[in-house]
Amino acid sequence: FQILIDGQSWRWFMSSEGNHRAMLFYLLGYKHLYGVIDSIVNKKYSKNWYNVINGTYSKMEAESIFDDIFKGCASIRGMI
Repeated sequence: FQILIDGQSWRWFMSSEGNHRAMLFYLLGYKHLYGVIDSIVNKKYSKNWYNVINGTYSKMEAESIFDDIFKGCASIRGMI
């Protein structure tokens, strides 16, 4: 899992593994899902994100991608 933080709000994000297991647990009525947090991505530190520093994305482009993921508007594999 990855934790995405935007101000006072946060979301958990599954980037590559466990999506099917999570859905099955939900469908089977489980109330809790255990996992390991791989990283925490805080929007306020976007200028320090790896792909912003190396020039792959501008700060604005990276934040736009983050916002789409945070709002659930975009399907993406892997994080910024």
